[in-house]
Amino acid sequence: QGDVSGALESYEASHAIFKRLAASDAGNAGWQRDLSVSHDKIGDVRWGQGDVSGALESYEAGLAIATRLAASDAGNAGWQADLAASYGKLGQIHLANGKAETALGLFRAGREIVAPLAGASGHARWRGYLENFDIDIAHAEAAKATPS
Repeated sequence: QGDVSGALESYEASHAIFKRLAASDAGNAGWQRDLSVSHDKIGDVRWGQGDVSGALESYEAGLAIATRLAASDAGNAGWQADLAASYGKLGQIHLANGKAETALGLFRAGREIVAPLAGASGHARWRGYLENFDIDIAHAEAAKATPS
C-alpha cells in the first residue's frame, strides 16, 4: 500500500516478539525460523529504502540462523530453501553494489542447495529456484567480466 515506514515498524515489532520467543527456547526450531524470516523481511524493506548497510546486517543475521537450521536437518527441504533464499538475497545486494565475485559465490552456494532438490522431486518450485540461480549466476559472471 506504499506505507514503507509503517511496514518496517510492523516488521520490527514482530521481530521483537520473535526475538524474545527464540531467546526463551533456543531449541524451538519454529521460533528460530520465524526470527530468521523476520530478519529477511526487515532487510527487504531496508534495501527498498536504500539502507544497504542495514539490509546487509539483517540479511546476514537471517543467514546465520538459516545456516544453523539447515545444518541441523539436511533432510528438511523448507530449511534448505530458506538457506538458499538467504544466499540469493545477499547475492542480489552484493551484485547491485558492484561486488560480483562475492555475489557469484553466494549464488553458487544457493544453486548447490536447490539443484539436488529440483532433480529429486521435479517440483516446479525447485526448478524455478534453480532457473533463478542460473540467471543470477549469469548476471554475476557478466558483471565480473565487465570492467567497472
